Amino acid sequence: MTSTKRALIIFNPRSGKGRGTRVEQEIRSELEAAGHSVTVVIIDNLSELDQFDASDLDALIAVGGDGTVHAALGFAMRTGAPLYHAPLGTENLFSREFGMSPDPVRVCRAVEKGSTRRIDLALYDGTPFAIMCGLGFDANVIQTLHAVRKGSISHLSYTIPILRELRAMRRVCVSVEVDGEPVVERGIGQLVIANSKQYAMRNDYALNASMTDGLTDLVFLPCTTGLGLLIWSIRARTRRHLSHARAVHRTGRTLRVSSHSDGSAVQIDGEFVRTLDEGESLVITTAPSAMAVLLPA
Repeated sequence: MTSTKRALIIFNPRSGKGRGTRVEQEIRSELEAAGHSVTVVIIDNLSELDQFDASDLDALIAVGGDGTVHAALGFAMRTGAPLYHAPLGTENLFSREFGMSPDPVRVCRAVEKGSTRRIDLALYDGTPFAIMCGLGFDANVIQTLHAVRKGSISHLSYTIPILRELRAMRRVCVSVEVDGEPVVERGIGQLVIANSKQYAMRNDYALNASMTDGLTDLVFLPCTTGLGLLIWSIRARTRRHLSHARAVHRTGRTLRVSSHSDGSAVQIDGEFVRTLDEGESLVITTAPSAMAVLLPA
């Protein structure tokens, strides 16, 4: 007989074109029918977790997209609760990494099996992220979408922001140091700082990134035009970009990015977080084995 497990569900009701609430209810019902204890918190009320007793928590289940996973990382890192992603978002990069599913039966099996793996996180201003940080065209698109976003989104939601950014082609100029070594000097192009190889639209820029190697990957692809960006995208889709002579790929524990342009958008795990002006810097550090993941059964 399976022992009773204790699970916490964090869900975004807007994810999956509004299916978040229904999927959360289905997962909760499956777990409770199997005799497990379940607590549910909506993503907008995460402050409720400040006083939550997570000492014997067996599973932290994020129901939503990668933004929901990102919102849950701090709690998972602080409490040690193993995180499972029930994917309902647009890309679902975290769940793709581990083959996770929103199917209630499969979620319940994962909770009951209790198989976990420690993974690294990266820290930006003390805030953890699991997938990537980016500056350049992709981050500019996400910033544009963020300004007009209302409710759930789909791949089609990116169409107008992409066209706007291709027309404007805002250039981002950065210098980057990896563990104190300069690797990019006033480069203009697409910058990806990755903890995982997964990226949107299968443009997996950091092909060699691992969530368990204790390092963070940096990939810089220089380009100044929309055509140049398209060529890099094709190379990425065909897994040929990192072998190109102009591509920069490094791994390290501490990365410093300095901006030489105003209003450079920064995205983390697919969410717009801020802009960098000329002279501003951001530092990203690696937190090895910082979090537990609940693996599919």
